Amino acid sequence: MKNVLQLLCAVFFALAMSAETVRADLLAYEGFNYETNRVGSLNGLSGGAPVPDYGWASGWSHEFYSSKDDNSRIALGSSTHDGVRSTGNRAVFFRKFARNLASPVRKTQGTLWISFFYGANTSKATSSFEFLDSARTNGAPVTVTVSGRSVISMNGVGTGVTAKTAVRFFLFCVNFSETGNTVSLWLNPDVTSGTAPTTEPHATCTTTDNWGVTGIRFTNNSGFTNTYTVDEIRFGDEARDVYKLTAPNAATALILK
Repeated sequence: MKNVLQLLCAVFFALAMSAETVRADLLAYEGFNYETNRVGSLNGLSGGAPVPDYGWASGWSHEFYSSKDDNSRIALGSSTHDGVRSTGNRAVFFRKFARNLASPVRKTQGTLWISFFYGANTSKATSSFEFLDSARTNGAPVTVTVSGRSVISMNGVGTGVTAKTAVRFFLFCVNFSETGNTVSLWLNPDVTSGTAPTTEPHATCTTTDNWGVTGIRFTNNSGFTNTYTVDEIRFGDEARDVYKLTAPNAATALILK
């Protein structure tokens, strides 16, 4: 009996350590694992099930218009792309939708990887999203425009890909430097190997300052019939973290890489 208890303790300790390693690799996660077909304001959503979100300072901030035909909602099913782990449901929204990280990412060297699914239900829709730095005085350091019949662009640098109606897997790598950060963007890259893409990014831009990331904001500038979908948001230290990992499930204590 003593040997069995020792073995169980060793297994529990190993699982706990592995779970902590996973949490350290994946800085923040949101899979929108909330109640299916919830319609209305998404303000304050925080913590889904069975796979929870984590790494955020608070719930979502959603600019919701109850007096208009705003049917923002949690829709059934998750967005998918080969090589990307997807769970639960997805968010469909109008106007502004934002959230701040619990621990802002600030570095003078190294990388930050960010990924999510994003796209519109109509080519008439217009939108943008931003990586935020609350300490930066000259606005968001990164703005990506995703608008209908226009080419998707990052800080004015075109990707060569027209937005149209597709929901795409967006992958970013931020390379930090004291003299200015460089951001690379891939659209629907091949990530089946679980490593960083070997193809050239669709767009790259470099800023003249060393900024951090404190949150993310999506803005749908369209009318109330033109929706945008967002899903599976991940911030991680390495490329594979933002393809493979989800929040550790409290019931199992471990998500394997």
